[in-house]
Amino acid sequence: MSASDRPSNLVFVTADHFRFDTLGAVQAGREVTPHLNALVRQSLDFQRAYSACPLCVPARTAMATGRYPHRNGVLWNDWSGEHATPDKTFHEVLQESGYRLGVFGRQHIITDPPLPERLREATWFDEQDHLAARRSGSTRPEPRPEAHITSVVERVDGEYRNFNYSNAHVQPEASPISEREDYSYASQAIRFLGDYCRNSDQQPFALFLNLWAPHPPLKPPAQYLERFPPDQLTLPENVLRVPLREPASRRRGVAAQLAESLDESAVRESWSAHLALSQMVDDLVARVLAELDRHGITDETIVCFTSDHGDHLGQRRMYQKMELYEPAIHVPLFIRIPGQAPAARSQPVSHVDLLPTLVEALDLSATLETDGCSVLSDSGEAAGRDRDVFLQYRGNPGLGDTRLAVVSGDLKCVIDDEGEVELFDLKNDPLEMNNLAGQESFSYLESKMVNRMVEEWGEALVKGGSPAIPPPS
Repeated sequence: MSASDRPSNLVFVTADHFRFDTLGAVQAGREVTPHLNALVRQSLDFQRAYSACPLCVPARTAMATGRYPHRNGVLWNDWSGEHATPDKTFHEVLQESGYRLGVFGRQHIITDPPLPERLREATWFDEQDHLAARRSGSTRPEPRPEAHITSVVERVDGEYRNFNYSNAHVQPEASPISEREDYSYASQAIRFLGDYCRNSDQQPFALFLNLWAPHPPLKPPAQYLERFPPDQLTLPENVLRVPLREPASRRRGVAAQLAESLDESAVRESWSAHLALSQMVDDLVARVLAELDRHGITDETIVCFTSDHGDHLGQRRMYQKMELYEPAIHVPLFIRIPGQAPAARSQPVSHVDLLPTLVEALDLSATLETDGCSVLSDSGEAAGRDRDVFLQYRGNPGLGDTRLAVVSGDLKCVIDDEGEVELFDLKNDPLEMNNLAGQESFSYLESKMVNRMVEEWGEALVKGGSPAIPPPS
């Protein structure tokens, strides 16, 4: 495809906590995401895509800047932006390239200065706008019920304190679906597309739609929840199972604490709700795609879908994210580019590759300093470089438990701040139930991966102190 033939518009959709294996899944006799599945079949499908961090703010900021969390300063949910850097975001690249921007949903991107100040010309509608609309309407937003909250003990800045997290409790949503925030975001996106097509002056557009579902608390609309009866679901084999040779610190982590009281019935109910919310996401995305068709701009528009991270949903006896295992950090990522043949890509890629990839797909002239590179084609720089992918978690409300990981081919190595190492063969052990670290027959691979971590990613250990990882041998 020549540069002049490339589509000029962009629809970029993210969902929160959306698991990779939801795509293509059939549960209780029905496709969970039929519309997204159809979109995947038309797209470049990156089947081994990874979040930079299994936590909303650092994950989304890494995606927006193309920089790993230790480079852009956003290591945890740093809502104040105290440590954020002035790295340029993809939104600004588009704005400077003459795009009309529509930004809808929970952004959770932290920069200095804040993103809204950088995008003063954008059409913007976020959770504060949704709440304001609800307060002025006939119904009021309800606070999170106590039943949805679990208190855990978490280390922050060297001290253990209590923090509240959404748990796996399920409660059908009583309010009409039209009052849900994600419905508002999709409706605002559709309005933006209509306004654009009525007033288009040949200026291209970029629409960012950031959906909140299937993030807990688990309150799906009843009409979706009833489609996935808990007793008719097929769950992964490692639900509620603690793996062999798991480092002791994992049971002290937030994800393990949130799963302590779960039994199979509770896990099945949480899966039912998660699938219901995921299907709601599928339907909302379909509404936006239908609007592209209605206005005749589908062939001019690139569509990208991903999630910030996944959710353990009881696997390894963990709930929510905040660990570097596949259910939490392996994410869906696919890009439909009109005029480009669909293809499935199997090499590991990172969210930090997304910005340079879309810059190339849109044929923008931006010069950026990123930690990733374009993976648009299977030749050139992307194919020639080592496709190791770096992952990190450094705590949620502040500097806390640290886990670093590198994915190299079929191997993943995880190191924590107590010096404990995990080594997994993802091809033969995709559920990561057999830690190969410490076994003599795998000592060479373990040493190679640890050395790779120290040599290539030691910079990540500087801020906030260094985990006690072994030195290179």
